[in-house]
Parts: sequence; C-alpha cells; structure tokens
Amino acid sequence: MDWKSKPTTGALFQSSSGFSQSGGSSMSAAKGAKPSESLSRQGINFGRGTSFLPSVESPSSSRDVTTASHQALMGALNKWRISNGLDAPQGTRRSSVSGFQSAPASPSPLPSSPQNRAAKIENAFKTILVKPPQLRTPDDVQLLVEITRALYAFEGLERDKHIEICRLMRLEKHPANSLVFNQGDEAKCWYVVKRGSVSVHCSGLGGTHDQAAQKVAVLHRGDGFGELALRSSTTRAATIITAEPTELLVLDAADYRRTIQINHNHKVEEVCDFLARNYIFKGISPTSIVYLAEIIHVRRFPAETTIVREGDNIDNALEPEGIYFIRSGEVRVLKHILFPESCKKKQMKVATLRDGQFFGEIAVMNSGIREATVVANSDVELYCLSKIEFLTRITVQTLKRVREHMTEKYPTDAQVVAEHKDEAERKRWDEYKSKLVAGIVQDIKVEHTRTRNFGNIMFRSDATPEGKATWKHF
Repeated sequence: MDWKSKPTTGALFQSSSGFSQSGGSSMSAAKGAKPSESLSRQGINFGRGTSFLPSVESPSSSRDVTTASHQALMGALNKWRISNGLDAPQGTRRSSVSGFQSAPASPSPLPSSPQNRAAKIENAFKTILVKPPQLRTPDDVQLLVEITRALYAFEGLERDKHIEICRLMRLEKHPANSLVFNQGDEAKCWYVVKRGSVSVHCSGLGGTHDQAAQKVAVLHRGDGFGELALRSSTTRAATIITAEPTELLVLDAADYRRTIQINHNHKVEEVCDFLARNYIFKGISPTSIVYLAEIIHVRRFPAETTIVREGDNIDNALEPEGIYFIRSGEVRVLKHILFPESCKKKQMKVATLRDGQFFGEIAVMNSGIREATVVANSDVELYCLSKIEFLTRITVQTLKRVREHMTEKYPTDAQVVAEHKDEAERKRWDEYKSKLVAGIVQDIKVEHTRTRNFGNIMFRSDATPEGKATWKHF
C-alpha cells in the first residue's frame, strides 16, 4: 500500500512518543521549491549565524536572489523608520524644534556598518512584536515579512499566509534551562527559535513508558517545533527545554491551523516521497513512513564544510547525531588508511555520495565512533535522524538492509591500498610518457633551430664529389 493512500492528519499521527520539528529541523522545503533556492535563501540569518542581513558572499548561482532579498529588507526597514519618525523622508530635513521641514536634502542614510544595520533591524523587530496585532501597521507587517522570509520555518509559504502570520505572532523570552512545554501537555502554540537554542527530550523510546527522557535533538535559530501535536490534535510528544537564553516566535494553535498547517502537510508529503524511494525503507508501512517524515529534521552545510569527523563519538556529542540522507548536493567520504610499506596512515577518499544516498550508519549501528570524515563537495541539504530515533523507530527489516549496505557500500582498506598502488603506477607511467614526449619535442626544436639563420630557411644541397656540403638560401 502506498503511503499516499493514508490520510495525513488525525489518528495517523497519534504516536505516543514522537515529536515534530519544522524549520531547520523538520521537513524539507515546500513542495515545488528548488534545493538551490532553499540554500540561497539563508542569507538573512536567524539560523546558526548572527546577522539579520543577507550575505553577499553567497555562491554566484544564488547571489542575485540574496542581493534582491537584501534590497527588499533594507527598503522595508527604511520605509518603516520613516513612517515611525526615526528617519527623514527623501527631500526633507529634520528640525530640532518642529520635526520635519520641507527643504532640499538627501535622504537620511543607513549606517554603512553591517553591525549597525543589523542592530537597527533587531530593534525594529522587537519594537513591532511588542505591539498587539491590531495595532501593527502595514509597514510593521511588511518589515516582519522581509526579516523572516529566509527562515526555513517559513519557506514555501504563500505571501498572504506569511503576512497573516507576521501580523499575529508574538515574542517570548526564556532563560537558560527553562521548560517550554512537557511531553504530554496540551498543545496550544507553534514555535520558531528566533535566538538561542532548545533541546528536545523524549521518554518511552524503548517502548516502556517509565523510561527516562533522552535528548534526541537540538534546535537552533530558524528551527520550528510543536506542529505535530497541533496537526494531530494530540498532546505534546516531547519535552522542550532551552539550552541557553532563548527568544521564541509564537503562533497560537488556531492561527497556526488557519495559516501554515497546509504548508507543513506539503513538507511531510515531500519527505515521505523521498523516504519511500530509498530501498532500505522498502516494505515499511505507510504509517511508519509518515511518522519518520514527521520526526526527521533538516541540516544544511555549505561546500567544503566537514559534516562528520573520523574518530568522533556520537554518544558524547553535544548535539545528538545519527544517520544522514542526502536530499541534494554531493559529499566525499575520507578515511585514514594504513599503508604497510611505509607503516604510515594517509587520508584517502573512499567514496563520493550524491542525492538519495546516506552516510553515518556505521557509527549508529556499531560502536558510536565515526569511522570516516564526510565533507561537502557542494552546498548540501540533509535529512537527519538521531541515533536513538533511528534505532527505536525503524523495523528489523530496515536494520538488516542497513547492515547489508554497510558491507557493500565502501571498499576495504586493502582494496583502497591496492587501488592507490595501481593509481600510483598509472601516474608514474603517465609522467614517464609525458617526459618522453617532451624530450622528443625538444630534440625536434633544437634540430629545427640549427637549420635556421636569422629567419632564412636554408636547405642542404647534395654533397659535392669532394664530400663537402653546400647550402642554398631560399
């Protein structure tokens, strides 16, 4: 039975211990969004960076999109400051006594420093969010839209829905180690991390309800959470605790259902399609596919970023780690191999992985120690399941396929050494041929030079009877 034949709301999501992460930790970009667009829209950064401003150092493929976002944001900020009397409109100057006066003048420029611009955006953002929804002006809402449009939690939203959310959402501040909600609580709101981070804890993962809660994820700026219980009308499936002083954007349950819920349904469908195409999930029930799509979270890495590092222990990591599925992009797998002849280890590339493939399963299935380093060859978007989630949520058949895949996917150390030797021999042979050809060409050039006299080509005539050669100019 295809997972699509199942409903996407109601009893299907009534799992006793699951949780959902939207934003940077939940499903992929909305249906129809291109991976490159998703990556390029991270410029205005509520994510793991610190700036509200779009980066102009993005790859050329996304630079136009990022620059346009930056211009739209700064235009909205300038308009908002003018409407609130913080900057003079173009063509006027400010009087210290009577406010604005008509007089030729240039518009009040924004500070050139990115830090100052970011501070102005931050101040405007907080000023707007403390206003009751009914008192927010169109300029207020427009600025909120431009600031939040790059947040993963809001990707794929129709503009009118995005505007409505920005009109209704509010800001909550929590100190470190503060409880946001408990597993089993009634679901009243949907949240997006604006600043700081929160940890996700689930109990009963081993099938026993009295099992202690385990940390299964850490959510950062731009990540959303809390929609699973809202969409399925059940109680909270996880406990959320702030890991540091944290600010959250909050949307009430009724407003969530009217605005962004359909967007999240599309994201779940996209992840379900992705998982259903992966052979290790062959035979898994439609309900399980949908449930995995609900708890999976997204991580993004720019090119040349180290995603996992050889020798790291995922059980001791600050943030839960596990298995990664490549939604888009390409990575290379590097491993230190011992070469018997030199008794030294050398880091070698053992594989290149692309869309639809996965990595990290060896540490999850075995000792918890990463046996290889994985580096992004391009901008990549990954679906991630933490170790505890993966081992407790999937079937025995899936685990068996993963173990089979582990033995077939990567070459052995001996194979890598042999391949390296073959490659070294081929390289030496190619170098020898190149030097040989270069020598022949050089000999020809030298011989040709000997037959030239200041640009006049000379031909040797037949030898005379006395055995002496004569030369003629052409």
